[in-house]
Amino acid sequence: MHPNGRPDDLDPLEVALLDAIGALPVPDQPIHDPSLPVATADEVFTAQVRSRHLDHAARWLRSRGAGFYTIGS
Repeated sequence: MHPNGRPDDLDPLEVALLDAIGALPVPDQPIHDPSLPVATADEVFTAQVRSRHLDHAARWLRSRGAGFYTIGS
């Protein structure tokens, strides 16, 4: 584990994504679209996070010869 709390084996694209997310400004007020129910937004976000975790796991397995070619999300 890297001192910044990130795994050492992140793909450069994952590092770039995390850096870009970390550089985003924090809004003063929550951003909310009233036409999108909070539960739906939460479900979409959770699905996106799970998908990224699966992408990372697939690359990790492939790098150790235990996986196959994958096309990430």
